[in-house]
Amino acid sequence: MVILGLLSTNIAGSTKRSVASGWVFVCYCVGQIAGPQFFKSTEAPAYHNGIVAMLCGFILNLVMNQILRFVYVRENKKRDHMLEGKSEEEIAEMQREGEALGFEDVTDKQNPMFRYVL
Repeated sequence: MVILGLLSTNIAGSTKRSVASGWVFVCYCVGQIAGPQFFKSTEAPAYHNGIVAMLCGFILNLVMNQILRFVYVRENKKRDHMLEGKSEEEIAEMQREGEALGFEDVTDKQNPMFRYVL
């Protein structure tokens, strides 16, 4: 669920957001198909392989979320560093341009004023 929330807030550009949503849906479907294959009737009632697969999935999810957070923090710092030394007028102009770009199909990478939500 965290990924779905981050998807809508941290991806700019309608095309990029649509493609990312599609990939999340495809990965969800693959997981729904693959998941039950780990729970074999021969392992009942403990389902050792199924429990191990679930734990690996949870751990992978935690690790990937932490990597994503690290990338977002680093990118926000890089964008903040880019603004250092600029006058208030220049920053205000860049913010106006960033807001205007927000209504176009411009990705988060192309809009220097975009900030990732943590």
